[in-house]
Amino acid sequence: VASCAVLAGAEPRQFSAIVAAVRAVLAPEFNAMGVGATTMGATPLILVTGGAQAAAGVSAGAGCLGSSNRANLAVGRAVKLVLHHVGGATLGGTESTTMGSPGKVAACVGERDDIIKDGWGPF
Repeated sequence: VASCAVLAGAEPRQFSAIVAAVRAVLAPEFNAMGVGATTMGATPLILVTGGAQAAAGVSAGAGCLGSSNRANLAVGRAVKLVLHHVGGATLGGTESTTMGSPGKVAACVGERDDIIKDGWGPF
C-alpha cells in the first residue's frame, strides 16, 4: 500500500485516508471483483469526510474530481494502484473495461459537511 501511495504522489498526511479506503474496498460487502469485472469502466469513488478529510487535504469544492487537487488525485490513484498491483485487477485479466474512462485513474472527493441539512448527518 505504501509503495502505491508513493507512486500516486501522495504526501504522508494522506496515507491514513488511503489505508482506510483500501480497507473499505477490500471488505467482502464491497465486492471489488465485481467492480473490476464490469465492462462499463466502473471505479471506486472514495469519499473522505470529517477530520480525515481535513488532515489529508481532500477537497469537496469546485474541481474536486479534476486535476486541481493533489490530495484527491493521490488518494484515488493510490487505491486504484493497490487494486491493480496487489489485487490483480489488470486489463484483460480480472478487469474487463471495454473503452475505459478518465474516472478509472482516480475518483476521490471530500464531503461538504457545511451544507448538510438539519436532520441529516455526515456520510
